[in-house]
Amino acid sequence: MASALLLIVAAAFALYMESLIALLGTFGWGTFAAAIVLSVAIGLNWKRATAPACVWSISLSLVLNFTLELLDRHGIYSLPYGMNVGCLSLLVSIAVFVAISWFSGRSGQRKLPADIAVVMDA
Repeated sequence: MASALLLIVAAAFALYMESLIALLGTFGWGTFAAAIVLSVAIGLNWKRATAPACVWSISLSLVLNFTLELLDRHGIYSLPYGMNVGCLSLLVSIAVFVAISWFSGRSGQRKLPADIAVVMDA
């Protein structure tokens, strides 16, 4: 079912987008930066990082990146001063990740194995 859905979405992109390669390039790198890099860079190095923060930041960055890129490509809305969509998605994703992790309290703090805790404290 997921493969069929991806096939339909990819076909719609191919039919309705005139600059598909540029869109996929900017969308791909923006998505990578806003979703994966953030979770790895902060999530593996900050003890207070939580799984819900990771899920919400990735989900929001995907939706924001995709929506703003489509709005820009169709001329409905574009970010001011030529700001890159992936950059805005990354900034929002970082803010959401930190806010959710910070406000989830100490109860949301994960228990690390002793050897990993030693490395993170160093």
